[in-house]
Amino acid sequence: QTAPAITATAAPAQLWPPNGKPVPVTMTGTITDGGTGVDLASATFTVSDEYLAVQPTGNITVAPNGAFSATLSLVALRHDNDTDGRTYTVVIRAKDLAGNSGSAAVVVTVPHNQSKIP
Repeated sequence: QTAPAITATAAPAQLWPPNGKPVPVTMTGTITDGGTGVDLASATFTVSDEYLAVQPTGNITVAPNGAFSATLSLVALRHDNDTDGRTYTVVIRAKDLAGNSGSAAVVVTVPHNQSKIP
């Protein structure tokens, strides 16, 4: 009855400079389930952004221990008048062997200016 637990991070989490070029972003993390186990073939990612542009989706290969790593391409671009920068949201989803679904979201940004990069 419990969904898989998913942890994920993105590297880099901020894309700079905003030159319109694609940047490889590596998602890493773990997918675990204390009950029936993780359906290793069910892991996927989807990307959405605030500009409603078409973004990548795909499958993620998960190791038997639950670890995963996937590289996707995001464009380092934001509108000049977008004062808070562009936000991409990457959602990782997976199911356990009982069919319960879990998800985790990671944010990747294209800041308006370098002073907004921590």
